[in-house]
Amino acid sequence: MDGYPWICGRRIITGMNQRITTNVGRADTSVPLLRRPVNWLSIIAAICVLLEGLMLWHYPVSSDHPPSVTVLILAMLALFVGAGALIYQVNVHQHPILGRWLGLLAMLGGVGIFAFSAINVRKGLEVTQHTRMREIVAACRMWAKLHHHDFPPDLSVLVRSGVINGTTLSDPTLELNSLVLPKNYKTMKPSLLATLVRKNSDYRYTGAGLTHINRPGRKALLPQLIVLFVNDQEPVKPGPLAFADGKVRYISARQMPLVLAACNAARKKLGLLPINFDVATPVGAAAPSPHNK
Repeated sequence: MDGYPWICGRRIITGMNQRITTNVGRADTSVPLLRRPVNWLSIIAAICVLLEGLMLWHYPVSSDHPPSVTVLILAMLALFVGAGALIYQVNVHQHPILGRWLGLLAMLGGVGIFAFSAINVRKGLEVTQHTRMREIVAACRMWAKLHHHDFPPDLSVLVRSGVINGTTLSDPTLELNSLVLPKNYKTMKPSLLATLVRKNSDYRYTGAGLTHINRPGRKALLPQLIVLFVNDQEPVKPGPLAFADGKVRYISARQMPLVLAACNAARKKLGLLPINFDVATPVGAAAPSPHNK
């Protein structure tokens, strides 16, 4: 019985602490919505998103002008400050507009706007890539019209004639500087210029040996014959391919082995050596065949 008052007092104090803790978590439930506390971290994150959007509007991104470092910093600030706003006073019922929900929207908006602009830049680079590949194949087909319907032996003959240049031979998706040809490239020895173009071009040409493309039997094979692909192309990797009919198509990873096999089957019919993406391609070499005469 001596300890009974102490036990009762302890229970009373514990009960008061629980009531106080509960009241702290629910103290503002009776406060009007618009008078609830404002989450300033959410406001800061929203300001970062607003500044990010204004910068992208004032300086639109393109394949030549990717998002600036400042835009990236603002997107990261919106992400981290917005994340902090979500856990700030987590037990407090905050302002319905200027509370933690604004921080969540700012966090998603900052990252989403930057990702959208980066995707647009990538798409622009891919469009330019396809355009340059299409220009090269169009130049090959024009060369064929002027040379007994034979594709050029290599791309250096197109460079020497001025139809294509170092920029055309550069892949914009690699985000590297364009190929700069020497000033005397038009007077260089043909073999030296061919080696220079072959080693420094971002595209690999496989149209050597493709002759008499106007013949009915060969004309039907043109949509299957790959004449241009990027240097880093692999048999199981998606990417753009340029075909002898002048079209450039983006081939998925699953379809790439089938397209390559169809190309080599068509090359075999023409007496040409097969090609592979991850090994050196044949340059003007053709297997002996009566079809190649």
